[in-house]
Amino acid sequence: RRRMLPWLVGALAAGLATGAAAAAVGINVTAARRGPDAAQVVGVIHALGAVSSSPQQLTTTFTVDHGLGLPGTSNAATYRAVGTAYATVDLTQLGKSDVHFTNAGARISIPGAQVATPVVDQNRSRVIRRDDGFLTQVANDEVSASDLQDQATSHLGDEALLQGLPAQAQFIAAADVRAALRRVGIANVTVTVTPGS
Repeated sequence: RRRMLPWLVGALAAGLATGAAAAAVGINVTAARRGPDAAQVVGVIHALGAVSSSPQQLTTTFTVDHGLGLPGTSNAATYRAVGTAYATVDLTQLGKSDVHFTNAGARISIPGAQVATPVVDQNRSRVIRRDDGFLTQVANDEVSASDLQDQATSHLGDEALLQGLPAQAQFIAAADVRAALRRVGIANVTVTVTPGS
C-alpha cells in the first residue's frame, strides 16, 4: 500500500492540473457534448426542404347573398365547391434559435404548416340553388359564377383547416426531422411547433 501511495498522489495531481488548465481556457469539461452543433443541425433540417401532406379532396357548400331585404330584390346563390388542397411546413425557415440541446438529445421548434391555395375542380363544382327576385332578374344582377368561384377557393381553404391538413403536414415534418437527426447521431429528438408561425 505504501508503494501505491506516491502513484495515487501523482495521478491526483495530474488530474487536478488538467482540470485547472481546462478551466483556465474556458472549457466546461462536464458540459462537453459530442455530435453536430446547432448550425449543423439547421443544415440537416434545411436539406429536408418543404414537407407537405398528401393532397386531399374537399367538398364544401356555401351561399352568397346579395339581396337587399326588400320585395323582389332577393339575390342569393348556393354553390357546392369540390377541389383539392394540401398543407406545407417550410423547414428552410428554421434557424439556430429553434435548436435547443438537452441532456437527453435535442428539442427542435419547427414552423407551423400553411395551407396551399386550393385547386377548384370546375367540372364538379356547381350552383345548386338560386333565389333571384323579379327586380334582380330585370336588372340582370344575379350573383355571378366568377364571384362564386372566387369564394370557392377561400371556403375550400377553411375546409382544409377543419379537416386537419396542417396537423397532418406537421406530423410528417416532425417525423422527417427526427429521422434526419437520428442519422447524424442525435437519437432523442423532441419536435414542437412554433406558435403563430
